[in-house]
Amino acid sequence: MMISHWKKIIGLSVVLTLGSWTNAFAQASPGVCSNSGSASDPITRTDANNVCWTEPDVYKIWIYEMGLCAATPSLSTFQTSCVPVSTSAAGGLLTVASGTNTPVPGTFTRPPNGSYTHGYIIMKSEFRVTTTKTFDGNMTGKTGTGTTCWSLNGMIRSSGGNGTYDSTTPSVITNGVPATYMAECGTAGAAAPAEITVVQDTFSGSAVTSTADSTGSATTSGATITAYLTDSSFTQLDGTTVTSNDAERLVGFVQFPSAVTLTDSSSTFTVSFKVSEGTTVLGGANHLTTFESGPFVTNITVN
Repeated sequence: MMISHWKKIIGLSVVLTLGSWTNAFAQASPGVCSNSGSASDPITRTDANNVCWTEPDVYKIWIYEMGLCAATPSLSTFQTSCVPVSTSAAGGLLTVASGTNTPVPGTFTRPPNGSYTHGYIIMKSEFRVTTTKTFDGNMTGKTGTGTTCWSLNGMIRSSGGNGTYDSTTPSVITNGVPATYMAECGTAGAAAPAEITVVQDTFSGSAVTSTADSTGSATTSGATITAYLTDSSFTQLDGTTVTSNDAERLVGFVQFPSAVTLTDSSSTFTVSFKVSEGTTVLGGANHLTTFESGPFVTNITVN
């Protein structure tokens, strides 16, 4: 949960916690893993492909801007019709981990009094995941086999492509070729989890061929969340003129269950993230290829 107090002196400090909100959007909908993946509550392998959502140990997102909108926003209008609350041209990482207190990057500005029906967030189209999970039987990773598996350092594209991103060529994971895997398995004592950077360049699991592949939407806890994958100028990926290789931003709009009203007495701006399904377990019946990105939910309230 992120909390900011605004009066005459405006600042923004954040506490981000892992929790158990319903998933919002992701590149697929495999369902939540049967158990938490701890040693005392191992994931039960019930799916032939072992694909499910679970909670990572650490989930990092790169944020440029957050704000409020008095009417339904769109990619073509939100920059002029909405009001920024926190802005940073260069952006910065927010770490979502239990007990972690992270400042929001950028300059914080108190919005004008009024009624706001939506919130928005501009992010880098990448997610950084670090995690260790235990299964109810042996799994094989990059080189080893055991009931405990963990993330390895590297970068992958959610589309499976290898186009450069931030001057880096992501690895391509090939099922059945362990040398390409971004997860290792063995005993709990051998676990050394590292950070996987997942470039979110599609919501469909393969390269974008239309705007449907770069749009995600869901309703949870009464709030509707819609996300768009775009290039750096906020042109949505369409698979033709703007392809998965052009993915640079994720723009998300949240429609509040009821309008947020800001008055002279309003003193707290709260933005919260929940990522209880923030990583996707990918693999087969007895092997694990990688821990991919999973869905998150964000909500904004004013008190």
